[in-house]
Amino acid sequence: VGDFKFRTLKVFSPGDAMVHQEVRLPILRTCELLFGDSTPARLMSNFFYNPNQVLARQQLRRDFPEPGQCCMGWFQELGTWQEYMTIASRSGTQGEDAIYRMVVCFSVPKDLPRA
Repeated sequence: VGDFKFRTLKVFSPGDAMVHQEVRLPILRTCELLFGDSTPARLMSNFFYNPNQVLARQQLRRDFPEPGQCCMGWFQELGTWQEYMTIASRSGTQGEDAIYRMVVCFSVPKDLPRA
């Protein structure tokens, strides 16, 4: 299934922390293959899938960007501060189960050095 591990380094406020994270989620590996850069410069771009520890800031916001929604942002450091955000909003129910719509927004710097 994959793996997402992080160790909290510093908590700035509720929902806002600096962490070391490791990401081994197959869906993010697929995103790397589809949208990533396979050149040697990609070594700076550990944005999608990285089994090594990466310094990152994680921020959680409730009722953002709109009331009833929740947004989680990951901002990774390696001189480029790559980022992605997940926005979740409840879209209904099916029996006793809640159904959520999730939107993931990726941002990769345009000025990564090319090999």
